[in-house]
Amino acid sequence: MGALMNRRSSLLLLLVIILLVDSTTAFSLFPKKHVHVANNLTSSTSLDVHCKSGDDDLGEQAVAYNQEFSWSFRDSIIGNTKFDCEVGWTDSNGQKYGQTFESYKAVDTSCHPDCTWYCSKQGIYFYDDSTESYVLKFYWQAIPPQS
Repeated sequence: MGALMNRRSSLLLLLVIILLVDSTTAFSLFPKKHVHVANNLTSSTSLDVHCKSGDDDLGEQAVAYNQEFSWSFRDSIIGNTKFDCEVGWTDSNGQKYGQTFESYKAVDTSCHPDCTWYCSKQGIYFYDDSTESYVLKFYWQAIPPQS
């Protein structure tokens, strides 16, 4: 029984070491992922971005034109990592537009290791690695004025 426990302890220690290997090395069980949300609206328009997962709230960000908000992370060990983003902007007439979308999901293989989104007046585009082009994924929703 002692030899079996010793073997289990050794295997557990090996697993912990593998999990702790940094993504900068040649091998990593959970390499870093990167999400980018870029503002391509107009030169005078700020993009409001608020992204969060079940574990992390990245806070509200005001992203200037031609700039991006980005972050890096590793998938959870059970593979259920997901980030949702709420984005919005106001046009020169004071009309507000917004949209909520899933910016990253661990089981989606279309953006590994990078998920790149850009927001224009037409909508929210996703960079598709397989076609090497941006694809319109979401249209803006007009937000009614509050009385």
